[in-house]
Amino acid sequence: MMGWTASPTMNLQTCSFVLVALLAVFASGATGAEFHYDQRLALESALADYDTQTERSDTSFQAKYEGFARWRHPTAQWPDWTLFLRPWLAYRSDDPLPFLNNDAETSAQVDGAYAELWEFVLTRHNVWGNPALSLSLGRQQFSGDYGFWWDDSLESLKLDLSDTRNKGFLAVASRQFLYNTDDNDPVPSQADIVYVLGEYHYNWVPYQWAGLRLLGQRDHSPANERGDDGDFAGATVGLQLEGERVHAGPINLDYHIQLAAVRGEFRNMNTLGFSDQRIDTRGWLAFTELGHSFQTSFVIDRLALRLALTDRPDTPFSGFFQSTVQSSRASRFSDYNLGLSGAFLNVRMTNLMLAGLMSQHALSHRSQMRLSVYDLRRRNSELAASQTIGLDYPESNGNHIGSIVEAQYIWAMFPYAINDEHLTFDVLATVSHFEGGNALQQGISDYQLSIDLNLRY
Repeated sequence: MMGWTASPTMNLQTCSFVLVALLAVFASGATGAEFHYDQRLALESALADYDTQTERSDTSFQAKYEGFARWRHPTAQWPDWTLFLRPWLAYRSDDPLPFLNNDAETSAQVDGAYAELWEFVLTRHNVWGNPALSLSLGRQQFSGDYGFWWDDSLESLKLDLSDTRNKGFLAVASRQFLYNTDDNDPVPSQADIVYVLGEYHYNWVPYQWAGLRLLGQRDHSPANERGDDGDFAGATVGLQLEGERVHAGPINLDYHIQLAAVRGEFRNMNTLGFSDQRIDTRGWLAFTELGHSFQTSFVIDRLALRLALTDRPDTPFSGFFQSTVQSSRASRFSDYNLGLSGAFLNVRMTNLMLAGLMSQHALSHRSQMRLSVYDLRRRNSELAASQTIGLDYPESNGNHIGSIVEAQYIWAMFPYAINDEHLTFDVLATVSHFEGGNALQQGISDYQLSIDLNLRY
């Protein structure tokens, strides 16, 4: 008698395909469902001068069409079920820039044209008869104002809570497929990982929130898998305080404070794919952004200070670090998604001390200017700066990575009504300059100019 046993990975992959098929059946056969479709076209181009990064291209271009399809049953106002699909049709050059005006970036290793199903989610509302609870199944995006907790799209089962004073979610997730026409399988370092994501926030006074966050992960990839140079099993827990409209006389403050700690074990893999080193990971992160809005000023609308500090790791992965589902994206008080230190560097929250000063200036009702200055340093000069800034600059033995000066101009068209829908168009122009410090070799001075065009209907 012959037989076979399916692996857990195969079962999960089969379930993913079955879920996509069920969603398609629901979309084509649901009766009484109300349908709504939004769309967005984004064109993003950049010119750069990398005198000390000769392997990088001086030009970058991306184009993306996104659809946002929603079926709500039985009504849009009070649905019991919602089906959400978010397909992409996109093109990008072979050397995309770290941060353009995207709220999401594919994990596929692609260049040129491709299509991807970034999200497909089936949601059951009014779970257990409670309108504050909903249960979602499918590939769904996890993101927030700052990406260093989570910033990716994963197959997951998620329970959401949302009412007047409470909000949060708890999810179990993994990455099985990329649902990309050019590259459907995740790279070994991103596959075979189970995540537990969760947060809870309480509105203790008007406009003030306090909360907790959790990101746990366990890598169960095969011990001899090539292309996977490290496995991590552990958890990051954190405290978040956030608020705005804090008035004290003429002062109008907003704040965002996060304290996080990671604990776990990281296993380095050798060229044969076997563990040759186990690292006890214990690290922490402190992050804050404090802003003041000027109600009567015609020069500055908002002035903000951004600070980030991690522990001082002795070796790579012994302190706070970011996994593949995290990023350094920032979008608080902005319709645009940029980096924690602007659009030039993909800064990682490891071995880092960051300080930034940002100002917003209203030029008219439809346009504004933003000016930013950032300073980056590494805590331990013996660790490679590339682990913090994502670029392999020639290094020296100092701590000062460098400084970034950035200017942005934003113009938004007044919305135009077409067939009971609104057409909007906006432009974002960014100029960035990076001056290397004593952590890098002398003479590093690079700049970047990018233009983003966005059309939504």
